[in-house]
Amino acid sequence: MKKDRSNQPSSSRSSLGLPRESILRGRTNFQRLFDDNSAITYFATYIKIRFHLFKSEAKGCKIGFIVPKKLGKATKRNRVKRLLREAYRLNQHILTDSAESFSVCFHGVLIAKTIDIDFKTAEAEVTELLNRVKGYMHSNFKV
Repeated sequence: MKKDRSNQPSSSRSSLGLPRESILRGRTNFQRLFDDNSAITYFATYIKIRFHLFKSEAKGCKIGFIVPKKLGKATKRNRVKRLLREAYRLNQHILTDSAESFSVCFHGVLIAKTIDIDFKTAEAEVTELLNRVKGYMHSNFKV
């Protein structure tokens, strides 16, 4: 069994992270989200989410994480992105279950509005925003 730098078996840690295929990538995907006509935006105190739902046979939700440069230096922005990724990873089931039941694809982006945020606050706000998106999904798509 291979061990990584932390002296832990690498096979046990590989399944814990957010899979690469569920992270939103590509210029056109981000442009679609920031087009004023196609995306819906929800605000919370520290985080906002923009999302785009579309009918597709492709399964899975893709999400991106943005912390604007004007908020601070790279180390603090990267920390906030890690917090958002972990909060989403722990609560992604809120959206993925609904998306699969409606045969809907979800592309979204979580945007931080501040870098002064702790994990409890980030997780609470991400959960609230994901529940709002789930409610939108239930009201606009029928099984």
